[in-house]
Amino acid sequence: MQRDRRCGYNRGMDKLIDSIAIWGACATLVVVQGTSEFSIVGMLAALLALCASRAARWSALRIAIAFALALACALFAPLMPFLPVATCLGMFERPWSVRFAWVAALAIIAWRCGVAYALPVLALSCVAVLLSIRTVRSVADRSGMRISRDALREDMIELADRARASELDPSHEAPIVADAPAFDPLEGLTDRERSVAHLVSEGLDNREIAARLFLSEGTVRNNISAILQKKQLKNRTQLAVLCLSH
Repeated sequence: MQRDRRCGYNRGMDKLIDSIAIWGACATLVVVQGTSEFSIVGMLAALLALCASRAARWSALRIAIAFALALACALFAPLMPFLPVATCLGMFERPWSVRFAWVAALAIIAWRCGVAYALPVLALSCVAVLLSIRTVRSVADRSGMRISRDALREDMIELADRARASELDPSHEAPIVADAPAFDPLEGLTDRERSVAHLVSEGLDNREIAARLFLSEGTVRNNISAILQKKQLKNRTQLAVLCLSH
């Protein structure tokens, strides 16, 4: 909320600075031309309308002030040079009728005072339009950047909350992947054939294997032949290498 108030204050200050700059240009024009002895009245009235528009909290009130100032500029000679101020105030509002009310007021000024008198007012009004458009776009860009930044910040907070929840809730933990079964080079052999194969890998000959397993040498030879056939090996050296690869 504090950030929104600060952003609204900055937007109001941008518009106020533009309006004061246009008011200063109009006052300079009045001083240079010296067209009316009541110029001070127009300066004060335009400045009062500008301050009232700045202080207004409701859009309807600001629209009414912009309309009233444009009408007063069209009807009263001391206020005619300050039509660009009404132009600037109207350009900051949404209704197109308010934004271009200065065109009708300028036409009345040209009809009453002549085109030569209306040309400087027209020039300053065009400057006010361009300055207001620049300010409105600048404010819109800053608002868009603020919205994007807030959205990004909310996404980051949401991601952080999800990560924190996954750390606290075991159900969100990554599933434990079961270890892959170990490779068994002697798969498909009987228990006796496995024992014979391991003793072959230790470098024992048939007689030593027979003595270790209480078998006859013939039985050992038959077991070794069966192992070589099942594993598609050529000799006992390959069998020993196969056993040691486990």
